[in-house]
Amino acid sequence: MKKMLIGSKRIVVKREILAPILMLAFSILYFFDSYKLSFSALVFPRICLIVLCITSIFTIKDCIIILNGKVCEESFEEHIEGWITKEELEPLASKKTISFFICLIIFILSLPYTGIFLGIPLFLIVSMLLLGVKNYKTLIIAPITVLLVIYIVFVYILKIPLPAGYL
Repeated sequence: MKKMLIGSKRIVVKREILAPILMLAFSILYFFDSYKLSFSALVFPRICLIVLCITSIFTIKDCIIILNGKVCEESFEEHIEGWITKEELEPLASKKTISFFICLIIFILSLPYTGIFLGIPLFLIVSMLLLGVKNYKTLIIAPITVLLVIYIVFVYILKIPLPAGYL
């Protein structure tokens, strides 16, 4: 949480504002980059990107609170009480966060070699273990379910071949 004072207005910005800002930037950049696609291939990505833009804007709006007028520090703290949980006070670069992003980078770099059908289950299992999931049923059922949904949607329905990898 970042508190700022601009004139007679106090502004509180939640730490989570970074993710919707990045998603908004991604969707805007990809929206303009999608002009390279044919018209029939352009419709669905554009709809998804517009929805992503709208939800990102609303999320950014929810992460910012502006208090008008003179507000004493006690009422200011009282106003934002309950808005911030103890988990949000953890450092942004915690061990779990850094471990997850390292796992994500390794997954992306190894995807051409492992392929979708080996890479996604491995990534999901390792990342769930890193994030503290201890239920073995979840560790088995979630990757299988995700893999089945991806297979049914992309290979069976859309008839899009997925990278098989070298392994």
